[in-house]
Amino acid sequence: MGASSSEDRSCWWCGQLADSKEHRFKASDLRRMFQDSPSLWLDAGERPTRLQGPGAKAVLFPHVLCRDCNSARSQPFDDAYSAFFTFICEGAERFRDLAEFSMEEIYSSDAEGPRNLARYFMKNFACRIASRGFEVPQQVIEFMNGAEGMPNACLLLYRDFALHDRFRRIGDHGILLYANAMNSPTEPSEGPLIAFCAELQVGPIGALFFWDVDTVLGPIFSTDPWVYLRDRLELPYPELHAEQWGRLHE
Repeated sequence: MGASSSEDRSCWWCGQLADSKEHRFKASDLRRMFQDSPSLWLDAGERPTRLQGPGAKAVLFPHVLCRDCNSARSQPFDDAYSAFFTFICEGAERFRDLAEFSMEEIYSSDAEGPRNLARYFMKNFACRIASRGFEVPQQVIEFMNGAEGMPNACLLLYRDFALHDRFRRIGDHGILLYANAMNSPTEPSEGPLIAFCAELQVGPIGALFFWDVDTVLGPIFSTDPWVYLRDRLELPYPELHAEQWGRLHE
């Protein structure tokens, strides 16, 4: 997985030639944001990056998927996320003190919506694993193929209004996108992946994924029609937010 060209890389999902670049954030959402906001910022755990357009290099993964997996095969996942994104954008403030909500509010006529939403997030997190040069865990691939869960993983939703509120305080009407991850070992040359944690946040709502080869975990937010929406500070691995929180209070 460590080669530098697409010809030397295979799709982490199906094994075919990786000839497509997935967006780190959904392309249609980025286009919508550019229409609605004078500025967009990407926070990937380092310095925030000002985006010049929805095709900016900063918002693209390298070649880790084939075209079929990145389009037709995952289209239901993209559609489920679009409905979720719209739901957040149309009423972000309602989530501030919300401890739980029903997925039926979003997917009243789509029974597969919550599971497809979970797989949208997992596609994103798996692309991050592959882009770092590691093999994607088999149970993640099985989940993408329809398995109910991942025994050694958790996938949770959370709320975090820190950036949301900060932008309003300073009068910035842009939208900051937040993504971060950490893994053990640090590099593929040190051995196979044994632990991985990542988060993906748009506005005040995010998804947190963590996987540990030696630990039985299991909770996936899509397995119950009622979803607990935890405060980010209540969840494991606060170090993923450490730099973000530091900048907020500088």
